[in-house]
Amino acid sequence: MNIGIKTFAFAAVSLLALSSSYAYSVLLAGTYAGDARYDAKKLFDGNDDNLCWAFSASNGIKYWQDMKAASGVSVPYGTPLGNPTASYSSDIAQTFVDNWTDGGGEERNGFEWWFSGNIPEPGDPEDEDSVLKPGATGGSYWQGTPYASGEISMEISMSRDASAYSELGETIDEAITAGYALTCGIYSEGAHAITLWGYEMDDEADRLTGLWICDSDNSYLGSFLVDLIWNDAEMLWYLGESTSGTSYDGWYLGDITALVAVPEPSLAAALVGALALAFAARRRRV
Repeated sequence: MNIGIKTFAFAAVSLLALSSSYAYSVLLAGTYAGDARYDAKKLFDGNDDNLCWAFSASNGIKYWQDMKAASGVSVPYGTPLGNPTASYSSDIAQTFVDNWTDGGGEERNGFEWWFSGNIPEPGDPEDEDSVLKPGATGGSYWQGTPYASGEISMEISMSRDASAYSELGETIDEAITAGYALTCGIYSEGAHAITLWGYEMDDEADRLTGLWICDSDNSYLGSFLVDLIWNDAEMLWYLGESTSGTSYDGWYLGDITALVAVPEPSLAAALVGALALAFAARRRRV
């Protein structure tokens, strides 16, 4: 499969016709352009300023739980479902704020903590990493279920070579077809986490032209399209202007985290195998 991504499991995605006769978009099943259901926003009140990783994870968790509930899976009693609170549009995001200190972190830590209570990459308060607050009571909501016993999440980092041009399209397409909730890390002088919902493709030029994302740091509510530009000299995918009015110039895509959480470990391994082949798995610290 090349960057053109010629073959899709159309039942698993939503297709959008855009202004160009050659451009089309592919989004995760059940979502749509401008979808505001999975876009929790920070308050920037000193409690959530650096929790972009947690808010991105909370969006993915809400999507995953919604999809499972719609398919007949019973969500464990007491699990926050993404309902509004007095402060946030999602009680999942509220749970992260209540339980984690305001610091940088990993979406993978958020996914793993939510499902099993495990934290693969514990933070260090001295490095201003987010860690669990004393007396934290959240997490482990799916512990004891098959969904917490196998592969819960997978982080994949972009290769800094020519293969990254085709790898991004292949990886996102595999993940969307499988129905995985996705987040991604973007980098400039700092690091930031956003939620990834799909991509735009120029079929005539046979290349990716944009990503559908939402961002806890801006005021635009809902998913929006941001330009995606390949830099051949640096061998990186850079972001650009967006339909939200926010410019992402200078930010490049560094990694993607997929919320897998499938019942059997063997099935999880098979499903994420294509992603592992597309990207060399490496862990990052935000």
